[in-house]
Amino acid sequence: MFILNLPQTKRRGRYKKRAILILALFFAPVFVVAAPCHAEQAYTPVDLTLTAYTDGYVRVEYFVDVDPNYPRANITLFGRTYENLIIVNENGTPLDYSTREEGVVIDTLGAGKTKISYITLDLTNKSGRIWIFSVKSPINFNVILPRGSTVISLSQVPIAIKSLDGQYLITMPFGQQEIAYVIGILGTKEHTLVLINEAQVAIEKAQQEGRTEGLTDAEQLLQQARDEYAKGNYQKASQLAEQAKTEAQDATAPLPTPVPTPTTPYTWISIGLIIAMLILAASLLLRRRRPVSIPREKRVIDVDKILQECLWLRSEDREAIQFIAECGGEALEAEIRERFKLPKTTVWRMIRRLQREGIAEVRKIGGQNRIRIKDKDPIKG
Repeated sequence: MFILNLPQTKRRGRYKKRAILILALFFAPVFVVAAPCHAEQAYTPVDLTLTAYTDGYVRVEYFVDVDPNYPRANITLFGRTYENLIIVNENGTPLDYSTREEGVVIDTLGAGKTKISYITLDLTNKSGRIWIFSVKSPINFNVILPRGSTVISLSQVPIAIKSLDGQYLITMPFGQQEIAYVIGILGTKEHTLVLINEAQVAIEKAQQEGRTEGLTDAEQLLQQARDEYAKGNYQKASQLAEQAKTEAQDATAPLPTPVPTPTTPYTWISIGLIIAMLILAASLLLRRRRPVSIPREKRVIDVDKILQECLWLRSEDREAIQFIAECGGEALEAEIRERFKLPKTTVWRMIRRLQREGIAEVRKIGGQNRIRIKDKDPIKG
């Protein structure tokens, strides 16, 4: 019996080997395809900063660590559209990539760290005057809101909130988060409190830097702002707080005390001669000087239209536009300073802001600066 069954046993062994070979050839493509798919998932989110702009666009800066042992990384991004997409490694070298429905596939080329930056319109939505910022993040992240924003609500208690050059920087925990905010609404209780805190920070910073010249005015304005805030006059308190912040930023360091030098009779004689010459020169100049008559063009300015199109303007900028309009559309810089009792540097900065917004232009007339509201529509920021 054993001799008769031997050929069958050999045939069965050959059939078994052939079956194993066929199964190996069948499943081999599965293993080949599965390995790259696993390789495309090797990355770790490190840092995420989202900067919102007044037009609803959001700039994304996303830092991730990738495994240099894998040829590519399949990274999920935020939003569906990615404008100005740039991907670089830790040395700033651009990396090749291909976009997909929810992100990008990056050819890592042995990189360990990757920075992804782009602009998207998919993270914000506007309902009336309220903007809703919404994102789902795998890590804690930073959100920078537009200048002049007022936060209405937060989906969760933030990790931190601070002011960054007049803009909110909010650190939110990971997960699905929403921030509701409005732009350009002044006079609310919350916005007024933010302005008061910013003025206090500006004063403390000036004190630390030794810039105490003119800081007393800033402190007095801040106290007045707090008094008005306590009375519930939030609009007036906002204006005073902004003025206090501006005065603190304009504060300068006191000049060093001059060291007295010994004087001689000849020194007094020289000083007397210099004073006499200055008096003579001033008298001659006053005789020759004639008052300069500056013709003004009377125009009707649609102030409401300008303010509606530029909601982010500061309160002092709005008051200056109203004053210039009342003067027929143009006024001297000295008249603006006299009207609002503001320092020269403060008015100078105010005029530069109106120029940047395309609202006003400056012309030299008779050695003076004439501020004129432009005829064309202001440029939106």
